[in-house]
Amino acid sequence: MTRSSRGDGDYYATLEVDRSASAEEIKKSFRRLALAYHPDRNDSSDAEAKFKQINEAYAVLSDPEKRQRYDRYGRSDSVSDPFQSGGVNANDLKDIFGDDLFQSLFSTLFGGGQSRRAAPPKELRAKVSVTLEEVLSGVEREVKVKRHGACESCQGSGAEGGRKRPCSRCKGRGQVSVNRGFIVLAQPCPDCRGKGVDPAASCRPCQGQGVKMSEAMIKVNIPAGVDVGYLLRVRGEGHASLGHPQRSDLIFEVDIESHQDFDREGVHLSCQALAPLDLLALGGTLSVPLLGSGKAQVKIPPGTSSGQALRLKRKGLPQVGSSQVGDLFVYVEVEVPKVLTAAERELLVAWRSLRENTDSADEPLEGDEGLLSQVKRLFKR
Repeated sequence: MTRSSRGDGDYYATLEVDRSASAEEIKKSFRRLALAYHPDRNDSSDAEAKFKQINEAYAVLSDPEKRQRYDRYGRSDSVSDPFQSGGVNANDLKDIFGDDLFQSLFSTLFGGGQSRRAAPPKELRAKVSVTLEEVLSGVEREVKVKRHGACESCQGSGAEGGRKRPCSRCKGRGQVSVNRGFIVLAQPCPDCRGKGVDPAASCRPCQGQGVKMSEAMIKVNIPAGVDVGYLLRVRGEGHASLGHPQRSDLIFEVDIESHQDFDREGVHLSCQALAPLDLLALGGTLSVPLLGSGKAQVKIPPGTSSGQALRLKRKGLPQVGSSQVGDLFVYVEVEVPKVLTAAERELLVAWRSLRENTDSADEPLEGDEGLLSQVKRLFKR
């Protein structure tokens, strides 16, 4: 029996399979070719026609009854519109391409006409600066941010005066249908750019967007122990967008102000403290300020070198979400008097003389007070 000449080639050749191909082989070849020739993915002039042929061929060969009739009689009017009753099933195509590709390739073919959901607004990012003292204890801060919010002039409708007039081309749907052969695709309306509002009646202050930039004061809780670059998420306080029910999240990036007395390394702090020469030589205790408030006594062993670090445990910063607390490292520096009295100068000269002549180092000066005791008294002034 002679086959009809309707169409371009036979269905097996269109799907690039043998006449003995299994249903799975036909399905696999159809998926590959449909992705390759879809008009939205292929810019060649014959892509649309090829895509139509591929879908028509699959609609017949994927149906056992239609395939049997086609194998026997060839093309006929009975298979001229394969997507009518008994044609390709939407669930079958979803199984082949997955939900996302199905929506992209056959967006309005099955139960069509549905508008795409409005894209969610982008996250808003801002910086918040805190002091080292606030890092120690944590703080609640109110920060001014600029974000997109509903336009007051149109109450977020995008229409002048808030009275939305539907776009005459898409009838307010925001999308128009485009025929690609017998495939129907949905695209944003070129007149209203997908907003569904008559461009001539768009709100001027927001240019029909329904949203515009405004300032807002946002409270953010900054936990103790945060470091530079720490990110804090405040849900639902970011940008708003037309057609989307919720604001995006607001992400704060922490910056920490420098401190005149303390340096930071992770959870540890460091500072410098001046100590008199006799205290470094003979040992003792030195009072040092702590971050925030209060003081602590640091023990100085005899013979401590200038610039040596002494540790005060758990006097640093807390770690976020942990009970761990860092240490404070005190770098002691010798304090040299800038102005000396005659008596002080005499004592220092005598001490230098003793250091140069170690044999006389234990000889006392005039009176009962030894040299080191007098030097100690000197540097405590």
